[in-house]
Amino acid sequence: MKKKLLALLCVMTMALGMVMNVSAEESGNAGENTGDHYTESGVEVNVGSVNVPAEALPEYVKNVEVAEGSSEALGNITIGELPIDTAKLAAQEIQEEAKQLASEAIAAGNGNLESVKVDIVVNAMVDVTVENEVEGQIKLSVNGVTAGSNVLIFHLKDNGEWEVITPDSIGNGEITFTMTSYSPIVVATFNLASNTKPDTGNTDNGNTGSGNTDSGNTSSGSTGSSGSDAPAGETTSPKTGDPLLAVEAMTVFCGLGAVYAGKKRR
Repeated sequence: MKKKLLALLCVMTMALGMVMNVSAEESGNAGENTGDHYTESGVEVNVGSVNVPAEALPEYVKNVEVAEGSSEALGNITIGELPIDTAKLAAQEIQEEAKQLASEAIAAGNGNLESVKVDIVVNAMVDVTVENEVEGQIKLSVNGVTAGSNVLIFHLKDNGEWEVITPDSIGNGEITFTMTSYSPIVVATFNLASNTKPDTGNTDNGNTGSGNTDSGNTSSGSTGSSGSDAPAGETTSPKTGDPLLAVEAMTVFCGLGAVYAGKKRR
């Protein structure tokens, strides 16, 4: 009887472990990519995270409107919600672009940079459809976009590849860009800051130095449905390690108990 009870307890423990594993995998955000901190050509690079909660996707539709000034040849333009899977792909693509911007800044610094930081603000994630699929300009009102911001548009083409579109114009709350095909787009603002290496040149009275300076900063607003409170390059994930270790320990204990009971039975 004791042996049967131990076997039943072991089965229940292993089942609980499987449920906890599944719950941990299914938790999190629809589109999320942790930030990255690394060194390139001797320069410290810190790239911000892209964190888009699932509940934010329908909010983006409310934050984007078709403005007057779009090409009449396109006919009726409709803004729809972006699918969750596409949001995940977009998060990865945006962060890769941020790394590319950091690399370009390092190359332009000619070895004089000590660190580069790229913050990311996702302004919009929407699906754009038009009545007539011809080349044309689209003008959108987008919350959080300001004139002078470094704004890029990511367009998912029919072949599954992403293309980066540079806006034709950027105003306060408005962007105008040209498209040849119409499908999901993501609007993101990149804020880049860099610190130069301190001057350690010698003088007759001893060493002198200068502090770090920031360059390349741009400012932009952000919408309430995007971004993260965590520092750039950091994300918070559910703590699943401790419960899983406990389950594993219980499983081992049950297994040893079953063996012991079997020996005692003999």
